[in-house]
Amino acid sequence: MHPENTPNDEVSSNQVITIPYYCGLGEHLQRLGRRHGYNVFFKSSPSLRSLVRNDKIRLPFEDRPGVVYEIKCGCNASYIGETGNTLLDRFRDHMKALNSYRTAEEELNGTYRKRRGRPTDRGHGKGEEQLRGC
Repeated sequence: MHPENTPNDEVSSNQVITIPYYCGLGEHLQRLGRRHGYNVFFKSSPSLRSLVRNDKIRLPFEDRPGVVYEIKCGCNASYIGETGNTLLDRFRDHMKALNSYRTAEEELNGTYRKRRGRPTDRGHGKGEEQLRGC
């Protein structure tokens, strides 16, 4: 309420109480609150329409954008983050980064064996010489 619209008997206070309205009881509680320095406001109970209404489109949790997540590692470490994407997209990004890290680590240690596509030629062109008949 604005000060210019406030009646003289109402106490101007920063302490606010919001309660559901009950006919007869609400007015008594409002007067009692004023005497003790509280502004009492009422909230309406939900209408039948709002209780029955189900026309909202509700996304499944994994499809909601803008989530806070925690990833726990097997070594008891955890990572907490926030993303503007869906949780599934962030999980895919995390797995790509993890696989890239593991691949780089294996290449560094000399244990990387996984190759995709055409196998590398270890004979350094010997197969081509046989095909040409040289």
